[in-house]
Amino acid sequence: MGSPTSPARARRYLDLGADYVLRSLGLLSEVFDGDLVRGAVFLAAVQASTQHLRNDPGRLDGAPISDASRRPVSLSAIARSLGLSIETTRRHVMRLDRDGFLARTPSGGVVVSSAHLDRPDLREAVKTNRNNIASVAQRLSRDHQGHAGAVEPTGDQGAGVNNAPTPAPPARL
Repeated sequence: MGSPTSPARARRYLDLGADYVLRSLGLLSEVFDGDLVRGAVFLAAVQASTQHLRNDPGRLDGAPISDASRRPVSLSAIARSLGLSIETTRRHVMRLDRDGFLARTPSGGVVVSSAHLDRPDLREAVKTNRNNIASVAQRLSRDHQGHAGAVEPTGDQGAGVNNAPTPAPPARL
């Protein structure tokens, strides 16, 4: 496919990245009834509640994060991370709370517990996302090994969520 900086390789990386992003957006759309912003608010809350653990080398084992380790997140922190107004964030959080994706704290923040994450729709989305990541990794590996001739198509097929070819182990959040 050429040098690591060749235009053909750059296009290939762009195609792979775009395919992965479209698949991810498709997953969010499925789980959150087509509301990508609500999905982003949920993901921001999940990420922010465990941000303090991201650089912990002991976290590389893949074990689920205990509820005691999760921290409440303020609406303003979620809003800032996504560039949303606090009112828009509040509306999405209210619906996420109503639908059982998270809970409000007495101080007005949010928590996403392991019970919230143990929903069948989220487990399936995580499993599919792992498959999507594995597919991108395999395709990158093939490209780097010089097997660029076995290129999988990208484009609008990537928007589907159940077309990832590689099975993955059960998901752990």
